[in-house]
Amino acid sequence: MSAAAAYELRTGRWELVASASTARISVGNFARRVVTGDVPIRSASVELGADGVPGQVEAVLDLAALDTGNSRRDADLRKPKLLDTARHPDLTFTGTPARIGDDWQVRGRACAREHEVAVTLSASLATAADGVSVTADTDLEVRAFGVRAPRLLIGRTVHVHIEARFIPAA
Repeated sequence: MSAAAAYELRTGRWELVASASTARISVGNFARRVVTGDVPIRSASVELGADGVPGQVEAVLDLAALDTGNSRRDADLRKPKLLDTARHPDLTFTGTPARIGDDWQVRGRACAREHEVAVTLSASLATAADGVSVTADTDLEVRAFGVRAPRLLIGRTVHVHIEARFIPAA
Protein backbone atom coordinates (compact mmCIF):
# COMPACT_ATOMS: atom_id res chain seq x y z
CA MET A 1 0.00 0.00 0.00
CA SER A 2 1.33 3.42 -0.88
CA ALA A 3 1.91 6.02 1.80
CA ALA A 4 -0.39 8.44 -0.07
CA ALA A 5 -3.31 6.06 0.35
CA ALA A 6 -2.62 5.47 4.02
CA TYR A 7 -4.93 6.87 6.66
CA GLU A 8 -3.32 9.39 9.01
CA LEU A 9 -2.52 7.61 12.26
CA ARG A 10 -3.50 10.26 14.80
CA THR A 11 -2.47 10.13 18.42
CA GLY A 12 -5.28 9.23 20.79
CA ARG A 13 -8.08 6.74 21.09
CA TRP A 14 -9.25 4.70 18.09
CA GLU A 15 -12.60 2.90 18.31
CA LEU A 16 -14.09 -0.13 16.65
CA VAL A 17 -16.43 0.10 13.68
CA ALA A 18 -18.64 -2.80 14.82
CA SER A 19 -20.49 -3.15 11.51
CA ALA A 20 -17.16 -3.79 9.74
CA SER A 21 -15.70 -6.12 12.37
CA THR A 22 -16.11 -9.75 13.36
CA ALA A 23 -14.63 -12.49 15.50
CA ARG A 24 -14.82 -15.95 13.93
CA ILE A 25 -14.25 -19.03 16.04
CA SER A 26 -13.47 -22.57 15.03
CA VAL A 27 -13.25 -25.58 17.27
CA GLY A 28 -12.84 -29.25 16.59
CA ASN A 29 -13.87 -32.20 18.66
CA PHE A 30 -12.60 -35.71 19.24
CA ALA A 31 -14.26 -36.86 16.02
CA ARG A 32 -12.22 -34.16 14.18
CA ARG A 33 -15.33 -32.32 13.04
CA VAL A 34 -14.78 -28.56 12.96
CA VAL A 35 -17.54 -26.16 13.96
CA THR A 36 -17.28 -22.47 13.11
CA GLY A 37 -19.23 -19.53 14.40
CA ASP A 38 -19.34 -15.78 14.67
CA VAL A 39 -19.09 -13.80 17.89
CA PRO A 40 -20.00 -10.10 17.65
CA ILE A 41 -17.39 -7.68 18.90
CA ARG A 42 -19.40 -5.39 21.16
CA SER A 43 -16.65 -2.82 21.60
CA ALA A 44 -12.92 -2.35 21.14
CA SER A 45 -10.41 0.45 21.31
CA VAL A 46 -6.73 1.12 20.83
CA GLU A 47 -4.71 3.99 22.29
CA LEU A 48 -2.15 5.34 19.84
CA GLY A 49 0.83 7.12 21.40
CA ALA A 50 2.56 10.25 20.11
CA ASP A 51 5.32 8.04 18.72
CA GLY A 52 2.76 6.24 16.52
CA VAL A 53 3.00 3.04 18.55
CA PRO A 54 -0.23 1.40 19.72
CA GLY A 55 -0.61 1.19 23.48
CA GLN A 56 -3.49 -0.26 25.47
CA VAL A 57 -5.92 -2.50 23.53
CA GLU A 58 -9.34 -3.34 24.96
CA ALA A 59 -12.13 -5.46 23.49
CA VAL A 60 -15.42 -7.05 24.51
CA LEU A 61 -16.86 -10.02 22.63
CA ASP A 62 -20.56 -10.85 23.03
CA LEU A 63 -20.56 -14.60 23.81
CA ALA A 64 -24.32 -14.52 24.39
CA ALA A 65 -24.77 -13.73 20.68
CA LEU A 66 -22.54 -16.58 19.45
CA ASP A 67 -23.92 -17.90 16.16
CA THR A 68 -22.73 -21.24 14.77
CA GLY A 69 -25.60 -21.50 12.30
CA ASN A 70 -27.33 -24.12 14.45
CA SER A 71 -29.74 -22.63 17.01
CA ARG A 72 -29.94 -25.81 19.07
CA ARG A 73 -26.15 -26.05 19.36
CA ASP A 74 -25.98 -22.32 20.20
CA ALA A 75 -28.55 -22.79 22.99
CA ASP A 76 -26.50 -25.72 24.36
CA LEU A 77 -23.31 -23.64 24.30
CA ARG A 78 -25.01 -20.91 26.34
CA LYS A 79 -25.91 -23.32 29.18
CA PRO A 80 -24.29 -23.01 32.64
CA LYS A 81 -21.85 -25.94 32.22
CA LEU A 82 -20.45 -24.47 29.03
CA LEU A 83 -20.38 -20.69 28.39
CA ASP A 84 -22.99 -19.78 31.04
CA THR A 85 -23.95 -16.66 29.08
CA ALA A 86 -26.91 -15.85 31.33
CA ARG A 87 -24.41 -14.96 34.08
CA HIS A 88 -21.32 -14.24 31.95
CA PRO A 89 -22.30 -12.91 28.52
CA ASP A 90 -18.93 -11.37 27.63
CA LEU A 91 -15.34 -12.26 26.94
CA THR A 92 -13.13 -9.26 27.66
CA PHE A 93 -9.56 -8.68 26.57
CA THR A 94 -6.98 -6.12 27.64
CA GLY A 95 -3.48 -6.13 26.20
CA THR A 96 -0.45 -4.29 24.93
CA PRO A 97 0.96 -4.65 21.40
CA ALA A 98 4.63 -5.16 20.57
CA ARG A 99 6.05 -5.01 17.05
CA ILE A 100 7.59 -8.25 15.78
CA GLY A 101 9.09 -7.56 12.35
CA ASP A 102 6.29 -6.35 10.07
CA ASP A 103 3.59 -7.74 12.34
CA TRP A 104 2.51 -7.40 15.96
CA GLN A 105 2.00 -9.54 19.03
CA VAL A 106 -0.63 -8.41 21.48
CA ARG A 107 -0.08 -9.88 24.93
CA GLY A 108 -2.72 -9.51 27.54
CA ARG A 109 -5.49 -11.06 29.62
CA ALA A 110 -8.77 -12.54 28.46
CA CYS A 111 -11.57 -12.97 30.97
CA ALA A 112 -14.65 -15.16 30.56
CA ARG A 113 -16.78 -16.98 33.12
CA GLU A 114 -14.81 -15.24 35.93
CA HIS A 115 -11.60 -16.92 34.72
CA GLU A 116 -8.71 -14.71 33.63
CA VAL A 117 -6.15 -16.20 31.26
CA ALA A 118 -2.92 -14.92 29.68
CA VAL A 119 -3.38 -14.65 25.90
CA THR A 120 -1.13 -13.71 22.99
CA LEU A 121 -2.61 -12.65 19.66
CA SER A 122 -0.64 -12.52 16.42
CA ALA A 123 -1.80 -9.40 14.59
CA SER A 124 -1.25 -7.38 11.46
CA LEU A 125 -2.32 -3.83 10.76
CA ALA A 126 -3.13 -2.13 7.47
CA THR A 127 -4.07 1.49 6.92
CA ALA A 128 -6.59 2.55 4.31
CA ALA A 129 -8.49 5.67 3.28
CA ASP A 130 -11.27 4.96 5.79
CA GLY A 131 -9.35 3.86 8.88
CA VAL A 132 -7.18 1.03 10.10
CA SER A 133 -7.82 -2.69 9.64
CA VAL A 134 -6.52 -5.18 12.16
CA THR A 135 -6.39 -8.93 11.67
CA ALA A 136 -5.56 -11.04 14.72
CA ASP A 137 -5.46 -14.72 15.62
CA THR A 138 -5.14 -16.68 18.83
CA ASP A 139 -5.97 -20.06 20.32
CA LEU A 140 -7.84 -20.33 23.61
CA GLU A 141 -7.85 -23.39 25.87
CA VAL A 142 -11.48 -23.92 26.90
CA ARG A 143 -10.62 -25.58 30.21
CA ALA A 144 -8.70 -22.48 31.29
CA PHE A 145 -12.05 -20.67 31.24
CA GLY A 146 -13.77 -23.31 33.36
CA VAL A 147 -15.52 -25.11 30.48
CA ARG A 148 -15.69 -28.81 31.30
CA ALA A 149 -17.20 -30.46 28.26
CA PRO A 150 -16.29 -33.94 27.04
CA ARG A 151 -13.77 -33.81 24.14
CA LEU A 152 -16.34 -35.62 22.01
CA LEU A 153 -18.45 -32.46 22.19
CA ILE A 154 -15.90 -29.64 22.24
CA GLY A 155 -12.19 -29.77 21.52
CA ARG A 156 -9.69 -28.36 23.98
CA THR A 157 -8.67 -25.42 21.79
CA VAL A 158 -10.81 -22.74 20.16
CA HIS A 159 -9.18 -20.78 17.36
CA VAL A 160 -10.26 -17.12 17.22
CA HIS A 161 -9.77 -15.05 14.05
CA ILE A 162 -10.57 -11.34 14.34
CA GLU A 163 -11.01 -8.85 11.54
CA ALA A 164 -11.64 -5.37 12.90
CA ARG A 165 -11.80 -1.84 11.53
CA PHE A 166 -10.89 1.18 13.68
CA ILE A 167 -11.38 4.92 13.25
CA PRO A 168 -10.29 7.84 15.48
CA ALA A 169 -12.67 8.47 18.37
CA ALA A 170 -14.93 11.47 17.93
